[in-house]
Amino acid sequence: MTINEHDINQLLSHYKKSLNNYLHQINAKYEQTWISLKCQYQINKMHELLNQDIIKIENDYSLWRSNFIRENNIIDNEIMPPLVTNGKYYNDNKIHIHPLVCTSSDELFTTCEELIFFELMKVFINPEPMDERKNHSLKNINNYITDGLTAYCMSEINEISSEQYKIPSKYEANLEYIKTIFSALIDNQQKDGLKYELMFKGSMEQIISYTTNSYQNSVEIYKDFKSKYPTGIIPKGEILRLTKEPETKAGYLSSLLYAIIIIIAGIIVAILMR
Repeated sequence: MTINEHDINQLLSHYKKSLNNYLHQINAKYEQTWISLKCQYQINKMHELLNQDIIKIENDYSLWRSNFIRENNIIDNEIMPPLVTNGKYYNDNKIHIHPLVCTSSDELFTTCEELIFFELMKVFINPEPMDERKNHSLKNINNYITDGLTAYCMSEINEISSEQYKIPSKYEANLEYIKTIFSALIDNQQKDGLKYELMFKGSMEQIISYTTNSYQNSVEIYKDFKSKYPTGIIPKGEILRLTKEPETKAGYLSSLLYAIIIIIAGIIVAILMR
């Protein structure tokens, strides 16, 4: 899709307003949490983003392509960038839009907006990454969890937003993974505080550690989600199904109680048969 100077200015004007609104929604939801948890990175980042232009529209992909090829050690001079990306391969902190990969103006103003807000929310998700080289089964777990935490925050913001400002996320499987492992925190009296501390200040190791217990193994659940939904996107019309449903604590206790009853019943029968 070709785009001229007038289109670029129109897009920048549209997204500047939309991004400013969304930043204020993020701040309204999490500012007090960041203050109470002393999340200085998020507080500083919000101030920075509210006071600068963070959107760039790119018609020339050569810088992105050369940096991507070099960092990922691949040979593909025709590779195209995603519609929206952060500044990793542009060596900056901006969000970059690549209109030439769009097939329609509708995609540029709808799908693109969802992706922009996703990248914007992801800026504030900052857990320390895990060394995936230690275990092959953990490959891509950092990205999977980060995308899930981002989608989780977007869903929380949607709960307090008016209908016109609700932004969906396509990473439904990542979101369900995070909801599943966070269910292990349900008995913690400071559940919400711990959840946000893990999300905004913790590490991937801590997230896995705090959400793994006697009735749930977060790494095993990750493998299950990742094998079925590697991109985090659930095909349209498909209901999320896992190979093995993660056992909730209620299910675990029910199974334990059932086993105890069976044992007691066996003992009683043995006594009566003497």
